Amino acid sequence: MRPTILLILCIAFVALIGGCSREKAVALSVEFPGNRQFRYSIDASVHGSITSIDTIRSFESSAQCTLTCVGNTKNKAMFHAIVAFAKFNSTILGKDELDNLTQQAREVKLLCDLGKATIVPDGSTDLPLIRIGEWDVFTDLLKALPALPNMNVKKGASWDREKTIPLDTRQGKATGHMYQSFKLDSIYLSPKKHILAHILWDFTYQIDIHDRDSLKILDRMPSRGVGKGQAFFDVTEKRLDFARASFSVPQANEGLYKISWNEIISLRFVQ
Repeated sequence: MRPTILLILCIAFVALIGGCSREKAVALSVEFPGNRQFRYSIDASVHGSITSIDTIRSFESSAQCTLTCVGNTKNKAMFHAIVAFAKFNSTILGKDELDNLTQQAREVKLLCDLGKATIVPDGSTDLPLIRIGEWDVFTDLLKALPALPNMNVKKGASWDREKTIPLDTRQGKATGHMYQSFKLDSIYLSPKKHILAHILWDFTYQIDIHDRDSLKILDRMPSRGVGKGQAFFDVTEKRLDFARASFSVPQANEGLYKISWNEIISLRFVQ
């Protein structure tokens, strides 16, 4: 066989194998070895404005936190976390209030179930705790956690998930409803030859008020909005490496107020 023909056949074979590899279904799951310590970092920000009849009040707040985590020996998709570091900034809070937030952060304990994309209330301190105005960092972390399908999926596969988030507002009990629509955008190899998966999703969020008195809370926080998210999974290591979600409420009407609300929150595996 002539070298040119042999080369063409080799290239065609490699392309065929590569195409099959890209179409291979992968299992999107997470496992944290029990008793092994690791860290995630959280970066979050919110900005916007509240407009009444005669005033416009702009606001901007941010938070940076590092979680020291330990895997759960009974459920490998869970980890226990405490806040190792926290820093807060806000244009609507003074130094004493920010110092108080930092102190509260040191007392936070979380049990996170990344298999179900939720914070387990029974294994966590009462939430929300770390508020900046009416914005709570750890409750909003749930918007950045992707729900995983209970099956192997190929590139282009999609799945939906609806979840509820209990909210303990200053005025009473409420529930956040979030509907997410996911898509496995791509599968590729890292320089370390790990299989990585990139997930995209859109979501809607709405707060259901339980008591009439709780309607006061809507004067200072949005009751509905839309968002987008993305996440990178290390399929080989069965680990969530990075997740990020953005959420916006463009000039929503809440009673006598109009609220423009934009927030971004991300979770990143550190080590």
